[in-house]
Amino acid sequence: MTALLLEAPPGTEELLEALALAREAAPPVALALADDPLRLDLPALPALVVAAPEVLRALGALYFAARLEDTGLLRAVDWLVRERATLRIPASAAAQLEDIARRRPEELAADQRARLYARLFAVGPASASDPGSAGSRFEPLLAALCSALVACGVRGAGAPGDRAHAAVAHAARELAVAGGAAAGSGVALFVPRVEGQLRRAIAVLSDPGIGALVGQRAFWATLTALLGPNAPDHRRLLDIARNGQQVLRWLADVAAQLAGPAGVAPAVPSIAVTSAAGWLQACGLALPPRREGWV
Repeated sequence: MTALLLEAPPGTEELLEALALAREAAPPVALALADDPLRLDLPALPALVVAAPEVLRALGALYFAARLEDTGLLRAVDWLVRERATLRIPASAAAQLEDIARRRPEELAADQRARLYARLFAVGPASASDPGSAGSRFEPLLAALCSALVACGVRGAGAPGDRAHAAVAHAARELAVAGGAAAGSGVALFVPRVEGQLRRAIAVLSDPGIGALVGQRAFWATLTALLGPNAPDHRRLLDIARNGQQVLRWLADVAAQLAGPAGVAPAVPSIAVTSAAGWLQACGLALPPRREGWV
């Protein structure tokens, strides 16, 4: 089945809602430093264990950021920051660009983000350099989980188990184990830095003064104009990012059950099923047959 694309461009409210979810995935500073006092993102031990919920939530936030990176959002803002001295823009827009320039030391540079996303998810410009990384299994396993969720449909807690429900538990456990192996326990420390970086970039491109540079008013129209004729399909990329994040948040919510007896299948709420279907469609992947009563 081809991707289900909306003709209307996405609004910035969708971005901000997803970023709010990303912020929830960031650990409290004191807790994060207690868990990882040297601030090292150490690899997980080779034991096949399900990742902790906080690691899976962080993976969801960073997956959203990785796929949003493909829209060219940060690339466009990087150009504006470099050229800020030559741009004829209002003082409010200039102040935002200057603030971003001052914050550069605390942000992840483009090459650092590329290596991080390649390691975790095997996506982005650096992914080709290490095709055999642990992250290379991430999206195939996410696709398997999304297919299993759609085929299973909504299931309440304690619902009678069957083959479709067992397939969800198996696919979820596989992704949770692989995600933890690729991430390591310190991955949540990157979330607030990336989330803040994206939030500032969205604010800049939403500024009317920046839009006026290219004769636009809306956020996505401004981004498209800045990127030129090779601008990507923002709607599709945002659907991949948001739906993938939602599926991973569900995975984090059921992580404790997945770490228990192998025969236990977690509850499957409607948001997990609809997000899984949305991710598959946005990726251009076929939906599996839906069970009767699917919502």
